[in-house]
Amino acid sequence: MKKLLFVSILLLFILILPFNVVFAEDYQSINHFSHYLVENDTGLVISKYNENERHQIASMAKIMSLNLIFEEIESKRLSYDDKIVVSRHAGNQTGSELFLDAGQEYLVGDLIKGVIVASANDATVALAEKIANSEDLFVDMMNHKASEWNLQNTHFVNATGLPHEGQYSCAKDVTIMMQKLIKHKDYSNYAKIWTEDFVHPSGRVTNLTNTNKLIRFYDGCDGGKTGFTNDAGFCLSATAKRGDMRLVGTVIGVENSKERFKLVSTMFNDTFNTYSYKVIKSKNDVIENNIVVQKARGKHLDICLEEDVKMLIGQGNQQKVDIEYELPSSVKAPIKKGDIVGKCKVIIGGVEKKIINIIAVNDIEKTSIFDDFKDLSSR
Repeated sequence: MKKLLFVSILLLFILILPFNVVFAEDYQSINHFSHYLVENDTGLVISKYNENERHQIASMAKIMSLNLIFEEIESKRLSYDDKIVVSRHAGNQTGSELFLDAGQEYLVGDLIKGVIVASANDATVALAEKIANSEDLFVDMMNHKASEWNLQNTHFVNATGLPHEGQYSCAKDVTIMMQKLIKHKDYSNYAKIWTEDFVHPSGRVTNLTNTNKLIRFYDGCDGGKTGFTNDAGFCLSATAKRGDMRLVGTVIGVENSKERFKLVSTMFNDTFNTYSYKVIKSKNDVIENNIVVQKARGKHLDICLEEDVKMLIGQGNQQKVDIEYELPSSVKAPIKKGDIVGKCKVIIGGVEKKIINIIAVNDIEKTSIFDDFKDLSSR
């Protein structure tokens, strides 16, 4: 009787468990600390397991380092052609490295390649010192950015992810960091490199092979970051895109390298095979509006979305999607087709997930002085 009651309670628990917390048997068969999988565009969480649990994340810490490095590039405070003299501290880094020569000059672009492709600790520290004058000050920047992004279960002690007490993150936070990283337009140019020879100023050659094996062996994978220490286990945060759907997933604490790639591949496959997009509002649909165009030469302003509003559906999972328009009461001519005239908030499951521009469909010319005089005379 007790056994029957236990089975009944267990079945009831399984039935009421939300879909995005249930994961396939293949996921369970691979021992790991935690994982988190999200569809990038809609923000729908596909699968999660101990996603907020704090762990060492090894070299996945470099995802945050790279975010800061690309921000410096895009703000023009750093250039790919800038040269860095490698310090003794950077040159003495252990673990994965480019075997940089202390005291020698290296191009920023080459060092970034070393960080992304080979997870080079020496290159990471050299770049950190260039940006912030010291690794410690760069780590302060990393933690400030973590706070800005509301990563409540993340704290950095160094720029590389080498084991250190007090350094931790979680599967959810790492996934968010990876989502931020793939927004940087130049990231994928480096992330898709499989193998390349790195030539040092002395002529010495170090062969680079991408630590993320999915780049070569998983269709659609165009980015990711591996990590391993004894405390962190084998880790991976990766992204893949097929059609319009992009997935970002992170696993922490897998028992061996092969299994981490298998786990992420399985999560990606399950999602690509199960989910599809449904267009809620097409970018081609004209949005009704009462916007007054001042100084306009006799045309009504037609407006539409810059891109489709989409919802991800699958396995009976369908979230509520709300669309809120933010439009001005009036605008001034001239207006050109494609000009941004407002914003559209996309709210999925009660949470704001995306802001899409509302743009002009047609050109509207500004009245001339003659038009204004004629209008005034006719009153």
